[in-house]
Amino acid sequence: LPDNRQAGEIVLRLQGPDSDRLIRLGDDMAQRLRAMPELRDVEDSAQAHHVQLSPVMDTERASALGVDITDVGKALAIALTGIPAGSFRDANHRYDIRIQLPPEDAANDAALGKILLLGELSDRPAVHLRDVATIARVDVPDRILRYDGMPMIELRAAPSSFSASPQAMARLRGFFEHYTLPSGYRVDYSGQSR
Repeated sequence: LPDNRQAGEIVLRLQGPDSDRLIRLGDDMAQRLRAMPELRDVEDSAQAHHVQLSPVMDTERASALGVDITDVGKALAIALTGIPAGSFRDANHRYDIRIQLPPEDAANDAALGKILLLGELSDRPAVHLRDVATIARVDVPDRILRYDGMPMIELRAAPSSFSASPQAMARLRGFFEHYTLPSGYRVDYSGQSR
């Protein structure tokens, strides 16, 4: 956030070999950081989630209709993110046109089921997504980052005020003097490593 940057945003990067343990350590650290009056707006990258649409195939039906998971994935991606469909000019402006599902339909399973996978042919009817798959909504973390091949999460916080920035850094140093990380885990914060 812009006011965080003005107040000297603090970024901690926690890294370790096991993603599940890393997330638990990140949760613990985030809770402890939220308890510090010198800090505000503590965010944990492993706790930010989004819903991902995942097709669950009826493999027998899909095989009989000549459709595979690649076809379904491609059609779903095009419907949700769109496909370029040309452009038009109005005075000095050029407007790109994309064809995609309206956002309200992307949240509607019935509308998603109508996505056309294969057009109608003389020997078979059109194949829609609902004919070969159902859509599961999976809650996934926004970011489990990797650095040098090892999982990493970021904890971000802002000092409660610009004048609190030195106190916040001093409090962090004190916190990490008494916080023991398991073997193989480390944290980097504002140019310091532990």
